[in-house]
Amino acid sequence: MAEVSAAGTLYRAVLRIDPAEDAGIGLPGALRAMTTGAVTALWQGPDEFLLLSSAPIVLAIGAVHSLVDVSDRQLGFVVEGEDAELLLASGCPLDLDSLKVGGTTRTLFGKTDLTLWRVSEQRWHIEVGRSFAPYLLAMLAEAARSEGMAANFVD
Repeated sequence: MAEVSAAGTLYRAVLRIDPAEDAGIGLPGALRAMTTGAVTALWQGPDEFLLLSSAPIVLAIGAVHSLVDVSDRQLGFVVEGEDAELLLASGCPLDLDSLKVGGTTRTLFGKTDLTLWRVSEQRWHIEVGRSFAPYLLAMLAEAARSEGMAANFVD
């Protein structure tokens, strides 16, 4: 069984900064996520981090940086359950076994790009462009049907 649900209300920002600089929060290494207080930073590239928080993101940074609110650009979804990895693997070209808990990566599902974060063994967080969300959900539903999986889609 796999359950797909909205991640809830999250504030999102993209932070571009030299990771050697003090960002006011912990910044993860390559392909990792790190939570500091209410803010989770997902590695996106050598100097790029997607920040997620349940509260508005305000950082006091003295270094050269760019912090852009992307809350309206993206939506988050949670895929969890014993079949979550199998459901995601049906449309993702990566070997998801190699993405350990706390790992994050940019990848594709079908024809849409997304950020995938393995929160726990059976829980995954997906960040996708808002306009691609209906496509992603339709692809996940089709994958569940074609794989004969029980999948519950929660509003």
